[in-house]
Amino acid sequence: MNRLIITETAKYNSLDPLDADKTINLPVARMLYLTPLQITKDNDLASSVLESFSFDEKTKTIYWKVKSGLKFSDASEITADDVAFSVTRMAHKRPKFPVVESIEGLDSWLKQKVPLKTLPSGIKVSGNVITIKLNHKYPTPLFRFCLELFSIIPKKCVNLETSQLNCAKIPTSGFYKIARESESSVEFERSHLEKDNFDGPEKIKFEYWPMVSVESRLNELDENTVLSGSESFFKTDALNSLEKEYKIHFLPAARFTDLDINKNHEFFKDKLCRQIFVKFFRESFEQIAGNYFNLESSIFTKIVPGYLSSSELNKKSFGKIKESDVVKCKEKIKSSPPAWGIAESEKNANINKALQLTFKKLGASENPTMVLKTKSELGDLFDSGKLSIFYGGSGFWAQDAAGDLQMLFTPGLHKSLDFVTQDTGLQSLIQKLKEDPTNKSRFVEINQYIHDEALFNVYSHVRRFFVSKKSSQNLVLPFAITSPFPWHLFEAKK
Repeated sequence: MNRLIITETAKYNSLDPLDADKTINLPVARMLYLTPLQITKDNDLASSVLESFSFDEKTKTIYWKVKSGLKFSDASEITADDVAFSVTRMAHKRPKFPVVESIEGLDSWLKQKVPLKTLPSGIKVSGNVITIKLNHKYPTPLFRFCLELFSIIPKKCVNLETSQLNCAKIPTSGFYKIARESESSVEFERSHLEKDNFDGPEKIKFEYWPMVSVESRLNELDENTVLSGSESFFKTDALNSLEKEYKIHFLPAARFTDLDINKNHEFFKDKLCRQIFVKFFRESFEQIAGNYFNLESSIFTKIVPGYLSSSELNKKSFGKIKESDVVKCKEKIKSSPPAWGIAESEKNANINKALQLTFKKLGASENPTMVLKTKSELGDLFDSGKLSIFYGGSGFWAQDAAGDLQMLFTPGLHKSLDFVTQDTGLQSLIQKLKEDPTNKSRFVEINQYIHDEALFNVYSHVRRFFVSKKSSQNLVLPFAITSPFPWHLFEAKK
């Protein structure tokens, strides 16, 4: 059986498409559900659901023609209503989402008592044809509907008054179904509801390994196994060891890691102290991680407009920090140390070592406030305001960086980013970018603003990687693919 070892996250905690943007749920959503559109290995748009798709720039209208004869896993038909519902349910939940917010008639539709029982005036379903009319121009609107948030499930499985799932087991639309699972694994089998002569492997098993156990379990890798990871969470010496003994395929450094700070804590209310803390953290991370990582502080990677080097970003405010400012904040952190934690499963990660060194340099205790089992638990505590520091990562698709930026900072989309998305200054800059998404200076302005506010702090540009015992042609993926589908990593069905 083909095995995919996942080290970035624990097992999924939701099969609801509206939760599919979370790292913990995304790989499973990709296996179970189809979205209206998909990105191919060659970075083209394709669809297993639509017979045809297009966007008329002149009329600002999207046209989809849904294929006939497609089935969910319960053998019920996938209808145009189900496909359109994947859009309207997202519009109901996150009306400020890129492209979705531009659907004609959205505002008045949302004011209805039970919006999901109808459609916004801009969405029409006639037979197997769906049209979506936008109220302003958008450079690449079709791409958004590749995202797992638009996963297709039967409309009948959603309570239209509450938008909550009401099926005990959701019929799936994708290439695979869950055959069996345990606390630390999920086994998938082909759904056998053939779509476009899909030739992925018959079975794929996800196994979730805590990163602290990876080095001791490498002998479990066989020729049918691929281990996936992100260099941001692995110790440098562990990565060096992997490269010596196994075949590693690195994806482009199109992602970034970020240290998130909630300014509601007394110490972090002071913008200058936030900047000093972040300055010390970046220096500590560089000291811990060495030259192995792409140490950067730009939210945009080099393949995206608006990239600025760390030295360029530091000039405006970080470079003006005085020693007297540091002394003041060192005194302040002693009287009100921020609450932070470590996940037991990632205790050896560079990020945690760097945080400990940061607190030590600031004259505060380097011991975390709490140690929990998983990063997910830390995230929940950060979301509730009980912790003031968290860390994560994301990235941008080069062909629509403006849309990705807007998506990342969509109010209400990511609970852990509420402290950033509620910033009116940032939202004002994003609005200006939306009005002119080809203007590079808008990207630069946003980059500098985020850097100087020191709430969402990029500290490296990182690569995802895949480890195998043999050199597989399937691992030679195009650079355009920054997060491949799981079945792309294995030999196709013979």
